[in-house]
Amino acid sequence: MLFKASAILNLGLGLAAVLLFQWWQGAKQELEYTQLDLYACGGRLINVLEDRNSDTAIDSIDDLRDFVVPPGWLLPPDAGDAGP
Repeated sequence: MLFKASAILNLGLGLAAVLLFQWWQGAKQELEYTQLDLYACGGRLINVLEDRNSDTAIDSIDDLRDFVVPPGWLLPPDAGDAGP
């Protein structure tokens, strides 16, 4: 009888250890995925901030505000002369 109780106890402890190990591996993998998501989010945030700073730097250039664009700047000089 003692042998059966010991065997059942060992089996139960072994099963608990396997289940705990599987849970631990899943939790560890989920933590790694969460860390990767956070790193990716941080990278996107850095890109947005750099873009905003770049836009601010370009918008603050005074030469661009004084630039005059002629009305036909996109068309070649002889495009208006061509007939149907």
